[in-house]
Amino acid sequence: MLLSALSCFILFAAVLFLLFFGAVWSWFSRRRPERAKWLGALSAMLGCCAGTVLALPAAAQWVPAQHFAFLGLHWQIDALAGFFMLPVLLLGLAAAGHSLGYLQGHGGQRQGTYWFFFNLTLLAMLLVCAAATYIELLLAWELMGVMSFALVAFSFQEQETRHAAWVYLLACHAGAVFLILMFVLAGNPNPGYAGTAVACGLLGFGLKAGFPILHVWLPEAHPAAPAPVSAIMSAAMLNLGIYGILRFLPPVSPGLLGWLLLGLGLSGALLGIVLALAQVNLKRLLAYSSIENMGIAFLGLGLGFLGLSQQNAAMAVCGLGGGLLHLWNHALLKGTLFLLAGAVFKSTGTLIIDKMGGLGKDLPVSKNLFIANAAALSGLPPGNAFLSEIMIYLAAFQGVLSGNHVILAAAIIAAVGLALSGGLAAAAFCKASAAVFLGAARNPRNHEPHPECRLMLGPELFLSLLALASVIFAPWLWENILPGVLQQSPLIGGGSWPLSAEHGSQTLSAVRNFSFAIIALIAVLGFLRHRQLRRKVLDTGCTWDCGYALPTARMQYTGTAFTQPLSDYFRLTLGRHRSTVPVQGYFPQEAAVHITASDPGDRLVWHPLSRFTARIADKTRRIQSGYLHLYILMILIALIAMLIYAVASSLPPAAAPEPALPAAGQLHQNAAPLQP
Repeated sequence: MLLSALSCFILFAAVLFLLFFGAVWSWFSRRRPERAKWLGALSAMLGCCAGTVLALPAAAQWVPAQHFAFLGLHWQIDALAGFFMLPVLLLGLAAAGHSLGYLQGHGGQRQGTYWFFFNLTLLAMLLVCAAATYIELLLAWELMGVMSFALVAFSFQEQETRHAAWVYLLACHAGAVFLILMFVLAGNPNPGYAGTAVACGLLGFGLKAGFPILHVWLPEAHPAAPAPVSAIMSAAMLNLGIYGILRFLPPVSPGLLGWLLLGLGLSGALLGIVLALAQVNLKRLLAYSSIENMGIAFLGLGLGFLGLSQQNAAMAVCGLGGGLLHLWNHALLKGTLFLLAGAVFKSTGTLIIDKMGGLGKDLPVSKNLFIANAAALSGLPPGNAFLSEIMIYLAAFQGVLSGNHVILAAAIIAAVGLALSGGLAAAAFCKASAAVFLGAARNPRNHEPHPECRLMLGPELFLSLLALASVIFAPWLWENILPGVLQQSPLIGGGSWPLSAEHGSQTLSAVRNFSFAIIALIAVLGFLRHRQLRRKVLDTGCTWDCGYALPTARMQYTGTAFTQPLSDYFRLTLGRHRSTVPVQGYFPQEAAVHITASDPGDRLVWHPLSRFTARIADKTRRIQSGYLHLYILMILIALIAMLIYAVASSLPPAAAPEPALPAAGQLHQNAAPLQP
């Protein structure tokens, strides 16, 4: 064993101390931004490094599960907690380094405030992973919501940011309410409350994980928050919703849970990527892509739980393992893409895709990293997400071979949905990559793009290298970490048969070898191309102008135009969502199309609900008449009602009536004869 129980406790306490100490000291140094910046950043990075030393052995089960009391509460570090801690720590380390460059000229005078909430957000996320009981989970969950709310509202001067922060705070508190109801109902001995407790748990954790319809805070919060914060929230915080389901959801039938997760995953994957197609804000596109990828993870978990219900070991292992592996891959890839979106915003001052273009000449490394990570996240080989999606496909194929007709139909639908979401993701990221980095600038720029900042480039390269390493070490992760992680979940580990890594291991190794060979081939071809281009003198000239005498950059495809046929097909941009200035005359001077895409969940559920709530509030506000006598009367009525309820509930139940004595004749007739 690499770490003893005492060493684990000391490391855990050291991580919490470093993050808390850095947060408080940065706050007190907020009048000296330079000191606050380095105090906050160094404490965050040191805390994340120390936490990695603790989480990695725990996830790999190199140390036994540790349970200990700290701050008067109970905590545990086991394989499941360590696995979900690792993305928090690695993304926290990268985001802390990226923030050093991102905040220069962007809220740089509020360094103390930023690092105070940044460090406490990381601390709260780690406490969520280490919570041993409901009490610790609720306390850490609320702390995580409040601290991250302050980060979302960091640029509070803008109206859109304040609105996004308000929506996010409401979602956090609504999730906490559902979790409290789940814990209360789960503790009730009446079995009739079990189903309601499970429903409340799925709603509470699903609000954080981005369930369809419950995802409305995601596309609002991510564009508003600073890019490093968006990276942590999308790549690590969303995972904690799945962690809560695996750790704290009340006992439920694997079959029922599998069908629920399969339906939610399929609808979330397709809804998320379809809405991503029509977005013009780069970070909003990435936010909807996060909804899609969480849907893919739920799709894998749903197939896995269906495999558990059918005692199909291969389907269960491939589905559950593929879902967790996809969480890991999504964390690395999406974290990198959000950091790169921050680099784009830092360079141009905008996130509107249709106003960009040609940034690849000014940000060559960022361009290559963005295209590589976007292609990998679309599930294309040889990226690391390709490996996790292959395992989910394998789970679906095992369902096809199961012989159960219902499972066969569900597996086919899941495989088709996964393939469709991958194709649409490729189209969405083609739009983002081409419209941002290729071609020429579509609009005149107020200033020349800033060169790439090394402080921001280092964390982006760090996460990209980890994504590459996850391709190489995917079989080791599958065989040595994921089985132990799955066994720690009360919903999975309590089965009558253990989950073995032998299922799918050979397939994953073969796909890994193929992917590594493709990566090596791409590297060799890229080197040869670069070598040949250095030996030649390249000529520049006008591109094909289609007969126009004066071609301009405005004649290029915009990102909106690229995906407009798909957006129209899914009816996202038709009707009132489109306004057009048509082309007129032989020599038109002006023409424009303005397209917006509304979220169906927001339009069909949350807006009507908010209007209904507003109408009720408007009617009930009349109670606030300002008359003291009316307020006293209301208090008196409430007290009398509570007193009546207390008295009625404390009365003993009525005794059952005693049976009447039979008549003398009946007693004589019913008497049994005496035995001799």
